[in-house]
Amino acid sequence: MGGMQQNLLVICAVFVISWAWKAFVWVWLKPKKLEKCLREQGIKGPPYNFMSGNYKETMSSRQAARSKPTELSHNIVPRVIPFIHHTIEKYGGNRPAAGLGMSHVEEVPNVCRVFYIMNFN
Repeated sequence: MGGMQQNLLVICAVFVISWAWKAFVWVWLKPKKLEKCLREQGIKGPPYNFMSGNYKETMSSRQAARSKPTELSHNIVPRVIPFIHHTIEKYGGNRPAAGLGMSHVEEVPNVCRVFYIMNFN
């Protein structure tokens, strides 16, 4: 009976370790890989934070914006969404979107498959 319990324990341990590895890849490695790829393409932004994200910066910029008196102008973006406004000012915004024109409709599945393989595997 002891051998069967050991086998069950080994199977459970392998399952838990594989689940933990998949969770680690999903939570940490994929976002860091995406961040690296974006930086290589010249797209800047704040670094990846696992649990908090940009929450601290968002709240501090919101409090700073609300502590100042409201200006008499139509420029309300810095007051309403200060973190997004600051991020766009710091890292840039309104970048041109990449596009792909295809004349052969039958090639669309192949292009989508290649795009998926290159970006998500």
